[in-house]
Amino acid sequence: MIWLVSIQRIHGVRRGRRSLLTLPFAATVVAGGCGVQPECLEDARSLSLDESNEFGQSLQGLIDATTQDGMMALTWNATNGPLDFDGEGSNTEVTWSLSLDEASAKFVNAQQNPDNMNTAYFACPDRIEVEGVLEVSTADGWLDEQDLEVTVRFQGRDDYREVSADNPVIAAWSLPQQSVEISSLQGSLPSGLSSSGGTDYLLIESTDKLGDDVVLSVETMSVIESGDTVSVGHGVLGCGSMSGSGCAEPGFPAPGSFGFSQWNNVGR
Repeated sequence: MIWLVSIQRIHGVRRGRRSLLTLPFAATVVAGGCGVQPECLEDARSLSLDESNEFGQSLQGLIDATTQDGMMALTWNATNGPLDFDGEGSNTEVTWSLSLDEASAKFVNAQQNPDNMNTAYFACPDRIEVEGVLEVSTADGWLDEQDLEVTVRFQGRDDYREVSADNPVIAAWSLPQQSVEISSLQGSLPSGLSSSGGTDYLLIESTDKLGDDVVLSVETMSVIESGDTVSVGHGVLGCGSMSGSGCAEPGFPAPGSFGFSQWNNVGR
């Protein structure tokens, strides 16, 4: 099943993300209801390949360390999940290729917004962002996708802390939320994951430890709209890692886990 949570629609509010694999749909109405405060205050500047930055590593070096072409075993979720399997589960291989637009690189300085009453719930890490294009397919044919737009974020492994020797830089990339409908996929991944007539979106998330391991998760986000209420469900379809150690990584749900994150219920 996919867990659902109802939240009131607030037009024009950017939904924030607390960490790589949670979906905190949040907004804060300031006193008097006269506006909405962002979770993070950010200032971005363009970044060249060999330019020094606050991480002490060149962008070229970080890109070179990123696994841009990879393959790993992927376990589809079969335990109380949204997919109907004949048996206890299904294993496949997932292959991906990531092309980065180096000219799009920027360094983002970020800090929590003191005027947002929920600021403690959101990580606002300094990071390098590079736009890219993803090709991804699975051996079973459920995914066979090209030209998926992704954003690669180079930031500390713990996104609540500054980059340091004990909080090294990782590359985290993901599809933008609500950008790819499952019904539009070239692969044969089932599109009717939502049992309540909503729209199902594909999420692909990855953490690359830059030479240590790569963890990848395929997920679904189901959105059901009814008047001024939007119900959002979040399910983990499958995951894997290049090391074969599974998805026992902080921030990554294990196979068979489902749930949602909700930080506010706010009326218009």
